[in-house]
Amino acid sequence: MSSPLRRRCAIYTRKSTEEGLDQAFNTLDAQREACEAYILSQAGEGWECLPDRYDDGGWSGGNMDRPALKALLADIARGRIDIVVVYKVDRLTRSLMDFARIVDTFDGNDTSFVSVTQAFNTTNSMGRLTLNVLLSFAQFEREVTGERIRDKIAASRAKGMFMGGNVPLGYDLGNRKLEVNESEADTVRHIYARYLELKSVPALAKGSGAAPADLAALAAHKAKGAAVEDQRPRWFALWVDTDPGAAIPVLESHLASLSPETGSAFAQQFIVALLGDRHGTGKRTAAYKNAHDLKTLYVLTHRHVRIADDIERAGKGAYSPTLRDDAQDGRSRLFNMLVDVPGPEGYAAMKALEQEHPEPDHRKWMALRAHERATQDADEPLWSTEQVRDFNKGNRGKEAE
Repeated sequence: MSSPLRRRCAIYTRKSTEEGLDQAFNTLDAQREACEAYILSQAGEGWECLPDRYDDGGWSGGNMDRPALKALLADIARGRIDIVVVYKVDRLTRSLMDFARIVDTFDGNDTSFVSVTQAFNTTNSMGRLTLNVLLSFAQFEREVTGERIRDKIAASRAKGMFMGGNVPLGYDLGNRKLEVNESEADTVRHIYARYLELKSVPALAKGSGAAPADLAALAAHKAKGAAVEDQRPRWFALWVDTDPGAAIPVLESHLASLSPETGSAFAQQFIVALLGDRHGTGKRTAAYKNAHDLKTLYVLTHRHVRIADDIERAGKGAYSPTLRDDAQDGRSRLFNMLVDVPGPEGYAAMKALEQEHPEPDHRKWMALRAHERATQDADEPLWSTEQVRDFNKGNRGKEAE
């Protein structure tokens, strides 16, 4: 008689909180012990317990963002596991949607699923129905528990009780209640008053007197996704203003990921936040005011705030400037700042624009500006009108002789 086919079994355990996990024998150990005993009872069928541990201690079953679960699914995809063993179904997940995804992974890799304390067979329709009913109750229990906790927190806050976390600026913690710290309260009032004036958190941070490195770190965190979407152009502006070397490549990548219309709107908001409107606003570090960064920003702005889409205002009477008007002005201001950069760096940037300018019709103009830059930087100062006239007179006199 042939020996049964070897079946590699992986045990998955989970606990929602970290409470008690530091004990010598905790709930994860108890779950694993029960699963190991069950696997041993199936040794005659070829079941064999793998030594790898997949333990998620302190992780909610409401989502799949769990390190041990990710490792388990990765090993299943590699073909290293035949059977997944859990103590109860809700240890694997408490979400019906997540369970459907997990089962798809199991089915796609010929992996079976066993719950030690709940007898069902997922190979038939009745077994799957039973499993879905169990998971429905597990999800219901999780949602009811969450609602109960949120209601308790809301009721406690309504009574003025502090429910944990960092104590906010302007307050001290006393007897589970926040008490106003008068020495800090004036600072908080000033911050809110300045925000009402500036209407922008990045502008408020920029004028706070904080070190540029601290502002750059804050802006980078916000620009990379921590801020709400309509605030990201302003955070990118603050980041470019304080650390252009790190910020500009990320900005280029982000703009490239957007649709042309969305990218143009984002670029317009960014350039106006960076330079201010035509009247100028706020204090700036302006770390980007060097030839390399100005050239990169100028080209980037040209790509997303295209000349072909410009609003023509000349000769059309009075108007109220829009975001597009200010962005067009900002594009021109970037070029003017670049033209004013003296020395070989400014010349090299203009020569590069002779090849890189997004508008081919402008490239000859870039060559002219590069020539002007070289002339201005020459050792001999430019001649005045009188000097040119005197030179011409002298030459004509020599010809007459």
